[in-house]
Amino acid sequence: MKHFSLLAALAVGLLGQPMQAAEIEGCGLSEADFTLALKEQLEGRWTLQAGPGERVSKIGTSHLSLPLPEGGSEIVPILVEDGRLVAHFSLLGNQELVPLGEDIRLEGVRGELARRPDIAADARVMLDHAGLGQVPSCDPGDMLRIGFQRTLKSVSTGSDNQFTYEIYILNENLMGGMLKVDEGDGIYALRLVTFKKE
Repeated sequence: MKHFSLLAALAVGLLGQPMQAAEIEGCGLSEADFTLALKEQLEGRWTLQAGPGERVSKIGTSHLSLPLPEGGSEIVPILVEDGRLVAHFSLLGNQELVPLGEDIRLEGVRGELARRPDIAADARVMLDHAGLGQVPSCDPGDMLRIGFQRTLKSVSTGSDNQFTYEIYILNENLMGGMLKVDEGDGIYALRLVTFKKE
């Protein structure tokens, strides 16, 4: 009888605990999975780390490419606000993260710049495996892409720069992808980025 009472007390205690949401498995996620429940799992304080990349200048038919070393980091709170998933950036302000259509698809960073000696130097890389600390079990093409575009006037040049974030969801604590800053006139910077929830 004493054993039954102990089990009953344990069961009642467990019933009083909030249910844990199932972990997000990024491989196979689609736009249909971008529900309020998934958005709520992505809420939190994220660290955005700028990975390696390149700055490209296109002049006529020639291209000049300069490597960009790993950059800095910033804290980006991501919250659900009125059913929308909103990232709070220090420079870009509040940006809604939405599934990206085919009209927004970045080309990826060249393998030789992305710390990927295992692939061809000119192969295009969408995720920073070193920054993520793991290799996803599927191709980025099998993951849900979210992000945004925002145009912001450059303080130094006065011209409009278009920022494009393309982010792949790996799980509720880890995302990665690319940032492109298009300065116009064939000049742009492209780098890998990693988001880790604190």
